[in-house]
Amino acid sequence: MSQERSDNPTRGFTIAGRPATLGGEKPNAFYNAISPDYFQVMHISLLKGRAPAEKDTYSTPWVVVINEAMARMFWPNQDPSGREVGEADIWTTPEGVRTACRLRKLPRECLRLS
Repeated sequence: MSQERSDNPTRGFTIAGRPATLGGEKPNAFYNAISPDYFQVMHISLLKGRAPAEKDTYSTPWVVVINEAMARMFWPNQDPSGREVGEADIWTTPEGVRTACRLRKLPRECLRLS
């Protein structure tokens, strides 16, 4: 299985067990490769699941953390954990859900206030 990373910040994806397209187009998601301490350093709340850890490397399956808006959109009233998402030969499952916020400016709703 090839797990080649790309510099393109968006990726089309398919959800296992669902049609490959929505209205003729695949859904796209913005993604970022992050370090294991990213959420802690940026004070972004993880609502469920886990964040990437030191044990997660380029040679292990991707760890995907989605935001709550994506979880609601594609898995309304369901837990997205364990649901396969991917494209071509790169498939993974969401491992965590974070707060929904724009990461470029970090508005107040992104921050853990504890």
